[in-house]
Parts: sequence; C-alpha cells; structure tokens
Amino acid sequence: MNGRIKLSSFIEIKDLNKQYMSAAEVPILALRNLNLEVAENEIVTIMGPSGCGKTTLLTMLGGIASPTSGFIRVGNYYLTSPEMMSRIFSSATHTEYRQKSVGFIFQLHNLSPIHTALENVELPLIFASVPREVRKKRAKELLEQVGLANRITHRPDALSGGERQRVAVATAFANNPSLILADEPTGELDSENSRMICELFLELKKRNNFTMILVTHDPKVAAIGDRVLEMRDGAIRGEIPKETVRTLTPSSQESKESSRQFPFPPKFCGACGSNSIILPKTETRSGFWTEASGKRIYYELRFAQCVQCGQVFWQPTNIDIES
Repeated sequence: MNGRIKLSSFIEIKDLNKQYMSAAEVPILALRNLNLEVAENEIVTIMGPSGCGKTTLLTMLGGIASPTSGFIRVGNYYLTSPEMMSRIFSSATHTEYRQKSVGFIFQLHNLSPIHTALENVELPLIFASVPREVRKKRAKELLEQVGLANRITHRPDALSGGERQRVAVATAFANNPSLILADEPTGELDSENSRMICELFLELKKRNNFTMILVTHDPKVAAIGDRVLEMRDGAIRGEIPKETVRTLTPSSQESKESSRQFPFPPKFCGACGSNSIILPKTETRSGFWTEASGKRIYYELRFAQCVQCGQVFWQPTNIDIES
C-alpha cells in the first residue's frame, strides 16, 4: 500500500455495493457487485438510464459517501467499507484526497454567485492553503486555458451558460487533480456549448495528466471517451463499441436543450431513481464557517430530500470570504 508498489490500474473497484433504506424501511440497492478498472490518464464515459447508479458511483469515487461493502482504490488511496474507513482512510487522508486528488464537475455549475470567475477558481486553492499570489496566477492561467481570459472579473450572472460551465471546469482543475469526476457536465447546455465543453476536455487532456470518469446521456459527449461503458441496475454491464455510440440518439427527456435555468431540487434522485424530491415545507437554510490561509469562509446552504430513499441534496446559495 505504499507508493513504491507498481499498480496495474489507476482505479480498481471490486464487488461494490451501496444500499439505502427507503422511507418505508425497504432496502434499495443502488450499486450491485459493481466491478471496474480504469487505466491512468484514461477517459471513461458511462451511459445508462436515470436511476441506474451512475451518480452514486461518482460519490463513492469522490469520497463523498462510503460503500455498504466492496473495495475501491484510486491511485494509492484506498477507499473501502465503512467498518474499515477509520483505519485505512482517516479524516486527514480524506481531506487530502478530496482537496488535492479529485476535481468535480456537475450538471449545475455550483459557482458562488457573489464572486468573480477568478475568485471562484481560487476557492479550492484557498482550502488547500495555497499562497495568495500563487493561487491568483494559477486561477488566471486556468481561465486562459478555458478561453475566458477576458471574463475573469465577471460574476456568474454576467456569463452565458457555456461560460459558467467553463469556469466550473477551471475550478475543478485548480489543484491539478489526478482524477476528474464529471456528472452530466453538458446536461444544461445547448448543442453548441456542449460541443465546446467536449473539445475543452480533450484540449486539457493534451496539457495535463488526469484520469476522467464522465457520466452522460448524450452519445456525442460519450464519444470523447477512450472507452464507453454501459451501466444498468447498479452494475457495469459492458463496453459499448465506439461505432455503436455514434449511432445512438439521446433520450428526448434526458437531453433537453438548455433552458438556462438551474432548478433546485434536482429532477430525480441519483441514488434510487425516484423523482419525488422535496424541499422542506418551510424552506430553511443552514450555514457554516471554515478557515483557510488565515481567512474565514462562510458557506450558506439549502437542502432537499428524496422521499423514497432519504438521500439529502444541497445547494450553495452564498459563499462569503472575510478579508
């Protein structure tokens, strides 16, 4: 388990299971004995129907949630079953993994509405305690790479949908992660901006060494992967040949053109597939303070919950940094 061991693959998953309990105390198996290996610097795209476990798999790989049983290794990090978590994946290691090794790109851009593009890209660097001048230089370089050198002082509401998602991509790459997890990154974009984001991923791949797991319903997006995998009923069912992927057409319900809106709560639960997700009757918001590089950062969140399995969803509504 040390860095001197030569590993055959970058990601190794064996017999992975994730079980939730529904509101009626009925067990729901979101992942079922899932097995997967991914090579270093490979782009793997995953296609499958809503509710098949794609998002749940990404949360396992991102260290956001732990599996009910099974084995996960990402590079030299071992993420495993809950009873082993404290011994193998300590709190300090968990923080290090999330901050330095993983970049997340979501369907909704998740940008702070009160901060500029530059400040949004700086946020993960603040958490990683990167010095001010170094992080500003890094953020500017990334925004240049995604074609937004002339938009760094603009806040999200002054950017187009495609530009907001490019800022989100730059933010995901801020700490130069070895793993990028992209969950429907073009789901809220029109066809032209979707194409631009795909080209951006391939261009960034030429400049950076990273492995990517990309979940999508869109065959055109899936086609950028070195491999395209089919997922159904909580398991990887096999590889879809590239020539077959190119002949597929997106589901009319799952690949709508962007309405330029970012609804909350989400339309369906990635854990169990239910479309019954509710906000509290009287919507409440909660916040917390954290500290990094001598600055206090306040996050304000709002929450929703899946009626079927109890999964909790959150969305940042405000991020404030004290000078």
